[in-house]
Amino acid sequence: MELDKELEKQVAALAMDRLKTSIIIPDKMERQKTLDVLLDEIKQKLKKEDDPTWSRQIAAVFFNIEKDEVRRIILDKNVRADGRRPDQIRPISSLVGLLPRTHGSALFTEVRRRRSS
Repeated sequence: MELDKELEKQVAALAMDRLKTSIIIPDKMERQKTLDVLLDEIKQKLKKEDDPTWSRQIAAVFFNIEKDEVRRIILDKNVRADGRRPDQIRPISSLVGLLPRTHGSALFTEVRRRRSS
């Protein structure tokens, strides 16, 4: 789908300030909820009743802007949205054999440590 350049400018103008603060929210669920609210608000402001694909176009533009901004923050500030550096790996533990009759079953859980600040 070819994206409208004027639409890209409009979405960027409406989204950029709140997008920058939203994508650095450490909690993934809260971050996604905030981004979803922002996208919905932009769709309402730029709504076109006569074009059924308009909403999808806005979402595609928003996703591209979000993706580019996340990459920029990782490269420029050397930090990911959840606060980890690019070379840090989340501690993950696994328990194997939870479902004894299912081949290859395992349960992976993220071990969260509190930050000392």
